[in-house]
Amino acid sequence: MRTQLLSIRPLLLWFMGSVVFDLLYCLFVYHVLIKGHIQVGPALFDASRANYLVTIFSLISGFLMDITLRNLLSYMRMAFLARPGGAPVTTFLALGPSTDWLSAAKIAWATQPPNFWLLVRLALPILSLALGSILKINTAFEYYFVSDGVGLDVYAGLTTLDNRVLEVASTAEVLVYFSMWVSSLLSTSKFAVGFALPDCGNSLCQALVLPGGLEMSRQHRPLEPFLNYSIFHDGTFDNAQTILIENAPGFVAEFRSLGESMTFDPVGECVYGAGLINDSLQLCARQMGNSLAAGNCPQKLLDVQGCNDDRSWIHRPLKFSTNLTVYRQHTTTAYSRQNFSIIDVKAIGDPKPVFISAVEYMKIFSKILVPSPNASAEAVYNINALAFALTWSHRNYGEVFPNDNSTLASLLHNFLSVPLQFTVTAVQWSNYSITEKGLQLPPDMNATFALPAEMVTRAKGGASGQRLVIETWTGCVFIAATAALLVLVHVGIVRILRLREPLPATSGIGDIDIMNSADDTTVRTLRAGAEDGDSPREDMSLLEFTRGLGTASSRSLAKSLRDRRVQRRKS
Repeated sequence: MRTQLLSIRPLLLWFMGSVVFDLLYCLFVYHVLIKGHIQVGPALFDASRANYLVTIFSLISGFLMDITLRNLLSYMRMAFLARPGGAPVTTFLALGPSTDWLSAAKIAWATQPPNFWLLVRLALPILSLALGSILKINTAFEYYFVSDGVGLDVYAGLTTLDNRVLEVASTAEVLVYFSMWVSSLLSTSKFAVGFALPDCGNSLCQALVLPGGLEMSRQHRPLEPFLNYSIFHDGTFDNAQTILIENAPGFVAEFRSLGESMTFDPVGECVYGAGLINDSLQLCARQMGNSLAAGNCPQKLLDVQGCNDDRSWIHRPLKFSTNLTVYRQHTTTAYSRQNFSIIDVKAIGDPKPVFISAVEYMKIFSKILVPSPNASAEAVYNINALAFALTWSHRNYGEVFPNDNSTLASLLHNFLSVPLQFTVTAVQWSNYSITEKGLQLPPDMNATFALPAEMVTRAKGGASGQRLVIETWTGCVFIAATAALLVLVHVGIVRILRLREPLPATSGIGDIDIMNSADDTTVRTLRAGAEDGDSPREDMSLLEFTRGLGTASSRSLAKSLRDRRVQRRKS
């Protein structure tokens, strides 16, 4: 045994190197790429680093396996010589390190069925290519977050519509939010991103998730009654790159087009706002699931100053209308500490429908479009300013750019989403305003403005980025194939070590080992006679034999050598 071990020492060294490296690599593939453990100890494997390591490690793994198998085959052919019957000449030559792959393939084709180890020899390039590339099939990138250990208990997410705040907040304060966000709310990454809902992904339907936002979050301080401590109040997250809000309630807003044939009851379902001459605005709401629509006076009536006289446009179908359906959706959301934008949203559970009252929306419409009898001059001015901005957009895009339907539809969607996004802000403001400012509310009104318990959650600081994601099956195939090849090499080594006769010593230089084999190897003929009638010699040295072969092709040589065997010369 000791002699055999010394004879195959180079093979053993390559094999042990492959075992150690492939074991570590397979652990990397399993934990980092399959299980998604982005951080291992102090090492962080983001997408670029993992992709680079997979490329390098796959090349090294393929290289080690190729060298190990080549060494095994070289020793296996020497082991075949020690068997009682020797080995076929074709197998002995095809497994030699000096035989190129194409010649080995021709020999295998001409000597059907080929030896198993000859098939392994032919599979070497394919195995190297497979080990080097299988992990890159259908790779993708996925968001990850790594906490730095910093966190706070917070109120986060959004709360349902609460029109009690309309009694607390002034008209001017409410109008500020509509004026600021009616043109851009749903396109602002701080508050909304796209969301996948069944049967909603075409030009007639749009779904977005509103998870809340860092600006909406407040510190959860049970011993203090006010909600006016922002998430950044005490500098906890000053050094964080990313802030993760866990399991907070938000909304999914689904907008479906109703088409231009949609009509409303102009008396019971519509609000007509704005006091500016020839700048009327019509907003309508009907409870059909949740259905809200908006419209304005046509440009041709405005041009002749006929909006106040010709009111026929009020009864016509609204060109821009939508069906709004709202769902409650808990999410874990990551935000950029630098600009508060949403980096990643993961939905928790399925969205659940929320009842949105058309009556409550009509109250909001009236608040921001129709001045009350005792409204201040400031409130009237702000209402007219908002109405002018809305109707200007309709005149500009609806009449001057009639082919641009998306802008006005987006304005309508944004307008209807402002209460969804900023009711939580109004509740927070009301919470401390009624105490700090001593506001007087109607006697029959509940003056408690507490955020619901479901909004209490945890905010964490940390770092985030993209990680490399592979198909699970490719990782499993890679690990299984690597293990199978190592087992194959182990089986070959065991077979060699079980030989009774020692293998010839190797120099490590292929050409010298080939010449030594030629001097120490006998070729035996198994045919009863030669084709030309002469009786061939029963055996001859491999060197003598090869000198008489000539320069025939590898395939023709293989055919002529099919019945000859080679074995070590008896001492």
